[in-house]
Amino acid sequence: MEDNRAEQILKSFNPNFIIKDWCNTMVISAEEIELFKFYNKEVSLGNQKVALKDVIGTTHSSYNRKGPFSEPCTWIEFIGRLKRFKEGYYTADEFIKYFNSEKFYKNHNSEPIFYSKYGDKYIIDGGGNHRTVQAKFCDIEYIIAKVEEWILDKEMLEIYEKLQVERLFPKIGGEIKGKDVYRYERQDNWELKIGGNHFMFFNYEAIKNFIELYDKTYINLIDIWYMSTFLRNSQTNNVKIENVTIQEDGTFSEEKQLKRAIKIHKFLNRRNLSEIKTANSAMS
Repeated sequence: MEDNRAEQILKSFNPNFIIKDWCNTMVISAEEIELFKFYNKEVSLGNQKVALKDVIGTTHSSYNRKGPFSEPCTWIEFIGRLKRFKEGYYTADEFIKYFNSEKFYKNHNSEPIFYSKYGDKYIIDGGGNHRTVQAKFCDIEYIIAKVEEWILDKEMLEIYEKLQVERLFPKIGGEIKGKDVYRYERQDNWELKIGGNHFMFFNYEAIKNFIELYDKTYINLIDIWYMSTFLRNSQTNNVKIENVTIQEDGTFSEEKQLKRAIKIHKFLNRRNLSEIKTANSAMS
């Protein structure tokens, strides 16, 4: 039903427009960008010439599927939700004439179009929903917008993925208390499950130091004997939380305890003894 209404509005706006594949793709929110939570640093690029084919969504909750009162919509359905389309502010010919005039760019200075950039894609972020959609459905290829680029924190992502692979179940920031997290920030706390206990790391540097300690902590033959005898048939899944602090020299004040937890974790998370990397094999 919404499709038919939107197509009628589009036909009234631009009777010569030919519907393309992108018209039926979903308008997404910023949070739906892949790896969104790891984009945690913002850089202002000022006015940029942006290809409209790369504009894939909006932060406006009335138009994307993240809004509390909105349903998901495609770009063609987007038309039916925009006041200027519904009330016939412009025809396509009138908009193109306006778009190519000095007035459009003067208005841009007082009421800018704002985009957020993630990788090579853009999200409408503030002013510009109507102008962007009108331009798209006039087959205009490029538009000038003020762009804020979000930078993917590749190092944090790499560490997070390593912790996942090692089954250390990382939680960051509000996730520790069961809350939803918008972005992962470097100043956030981290929680890891190591050897059955939960350890809290109070900043990103502590996590990087932990990775270094984790990689150089191996299981020797005495460890294997001890854990085979006492741990294989026991449950170590308690909920005790240990707070981890870094000393001035960069080491952990709880390093002995951490090493023991790492050895238990590595032992319990290997399928059999042949998968355990011992100190002897690591040095050979």
